[in-house]
Amino acid sequence: MRILLRAFALAAMLCAPSAHAAETTEYTITIQEVLLKKTTGEWVSVIRPDKQIDLVNVEPSLSFFNNEGRVPEGRYTNFKVLLSETFRVAGQDKSNRTKAGGSATLKGTPERSTDLATGEITAFDEKTPTLTTEGDPGPVHLHYDFGSGDTDEIMTITAKRDFPQPLDVKKGSFIKIWFDVSVEGAVRYAWPGSFGPGVPAGDVMTALPPERIEELVISVDERDEKLSPEAIVLEF
Repeated sequence: MRILLRAFALAAMLCAPSAHAAETTEYTITIQEVLLKKTTGEWVSVIRPDKQIDLVNVEPSLSFFNNEGRVPEGRYTNFKVLLSETFRVAGQDKSNRTKAGGSATLKGTPERSTDLATGEITAFDEKTPTLTTEGDPGPVHLHYDFGSGDTDEIMTITAKRDFPQPLDVKKGSFIKIWFDVSVEGAVRYAWPGSFGPGVPAGDVMTALPPERIEELVISVDERDEKLSPEAIVLEF
């Protein structure tokens, strides 16, 4: 019952509409690596862009020609997009604003994005203050330490199931991955104990990883594999 009550409070705080909607002005992720899965089951690293993307202003995408043969020719049935577990966010919730230079680590039980609505946030370790009521919102860094035994410092976007028809990659193929994430109202004020007893300990500004990838398309030459939200998962 305690976990359910905490989850309800978290969902209400982050998802419920209000007369004064929270405004997110920055929500930057870092794409560290993209991998493709061969029909043999082997995962192949295809690009390591270490690319920062602000989801408020830019639709995330990566593309390249396979001119150098960086991706071995063959048939591929799935993908992974690896993200850093540290996001940079900014925004305001009524008179509360993110404080430039703020940082915190969130710990909790969710193993994947679909667990965010029912999981439990067990700690909010604020290293430097994340909240101010003065000036414009400034960027804060939030690190997510979710799941049991999580030590890899990455999140993974992937398809829940392999593609029905493999993607054929050749030398010179054009490869592109694009996805859509809504971050409207993602940055929120959290009051003491709103996640559970003593969590957080004080007034803070916070945000969670995306609960839902609205759409993802992976293209190889003229072939597009389009995935619905139900077919995609973000694993912590």
